[in-house]
Amino acid sequence: MTDSRKLGWAAFAVIATLFIAIQASHARYSVSDENTYFKMGEAISKGETPYRDFFYAHPPMQAYLYAIVFKIFGFNFLILKLASTIATVITAMIIFRLLLEKSQTAAVAGSSIFLFSYSTMLFTNLPTGTAITTMLATTGYYLFTKGKYTLSGAMLAIAALTGLLALIAAAITAGFLLLKKFSSFKKFAAGFIAIFLTVNVIFTIISGGSYLQDTYTYHFLKPADTTDKTDVMWRMAKTNALLFGAALTIILAGNKLRQNIAIPATTAIAYIGYAIISKTGFNYYTFPAFPFLALLGATGAEELARKTKIRKIAVITAIAAIILTSTYFSYRSFAAYDYQNFTEAEEIAAYIKEHTTASETIFGDDSTTPLISLLSGREIALNFIDSNNLRFRTGLTDTAETIQKLKTETNLKYFIIRKIETNRGALIYGVGFITEFRQFLSESCKIEKTFSTEWNGLTRKYEIYDCG
Repeated sequence: MTDSRKLGWAAFAVIATLFIAIQASHARYSVSDENTYFKMGEAISKGETPYRDFFYAHPPMQAYLYAIVFKIFGFNFLILKLASTIATVITAMIIFRLLLEKSQTAAVAGSSIFLFSYSTMLFTNLPTGTAITTMLATTGYYLFTKGKYTLSGAMLAIAALTGLLALIAAAITAGFLLLKKFSSFKKFAAGFIAIFLTVNVIFTIISGGSYLQDTYTYHFLKPADTTDKTDVMWRMAKTNALLFGAALTIILAGNKLRQNIAIPATTAIAYIGYAIISKTGFNYYTFPAFPFLALLGATGAEELARKTKIRKIAVITAIAAIILTSTYFSYRSFAAYDYQNFTEAEEIAAYIKEHTTASETIFGDDSTTPLISLLSGREIALNFIDSNNLRFRTGLTDTAETIQKLKTETNLKYFIIRKIETNRGALIYGVGFITEFRQFLSESCKIEKTFSTEWNGLTRKYEIYDCG
């Protein structure tokens, strides 16, 4: 390795270490899907199988990764959180390696823009599995650029088995190879199908068909979200202005659509488009586009600098100044984000543990109950680790049957409801959104304890109903 490349890798090590330090220092309990996935990891580590023993709306890889963490470390919250951080750093390293072939300035710039974008910091801190999916999909693209088509297909299959969003990247890569060279396409397809199909068949068999219902049918049955997704996308662009803005320089640079430009551009556009047209347009759906946007941005900036013949030191200084300024504002917004903070988690868990026996169970809001279960050592009734209201609204899970089972087949003690009180009334989340569950609580349970926190003029409440 040349001295210049050593300098580039040293710079990357510094920014990667800084990113890890930021994520570790902001690892906190959150009201989010991460709690569901962590609890599923614990269940698998104890010998349970997703889709057969509990509902799981995604392919299996993420939950099994967390199961490995539980097997080695037990319930170690920091390590569980940092799994996504490590995945994001690996993604940045792949960006760095790809751009290092152009220049170390582009490599450091591209990986920095990716790591210190606001949404990268936020989505890594609130793991949905997308960071891990993105790492695997980006690795698949890297193998593709090296001509390792079978391995690329296999890696993108593993990515899709972590999050179905990776199917978009896989389809674009496959389409490009199909148009370019059929023999290469066959290698890619063989690698992808061998892994993806095999795992799908295995879990379909061992789950008695529930795997297909949970992972695929469920998503087709979801009701459409009425949120203006173009507005969501516009906010994403504004809060990650440098990442999106830098990517547009590829147009100004006047590059022909070469392979190293065509696929990243097409992949980024596809993910942004999907986030806009999807029925449930969560903003993190765009995250797999971020590595490709960073590749485009660094490549475009490099080409612009070359064409304008600006002195290298001036280019480096300008790029560093822009990235540092963007990082400052991104970090400030990230550090201030407290909407999903779950500061009451340990207090609620301690209360539940103190007022229940080991055989009694809990039930309730899917964004909080799994974490309360992990912290208190109390299991979730009916093994409904994921009790999100869409299970009932899609008709995939029968509401009346579930309530009857809660009454007769479980040792249910506490039912947890999460709500936010506003001046226009209460916003009720999770299963509390379903009328039949509220009726069940009214008829069969009573409020025993309420935990409240004031937040930005609103009141966050966690109501603990005694159903024992």
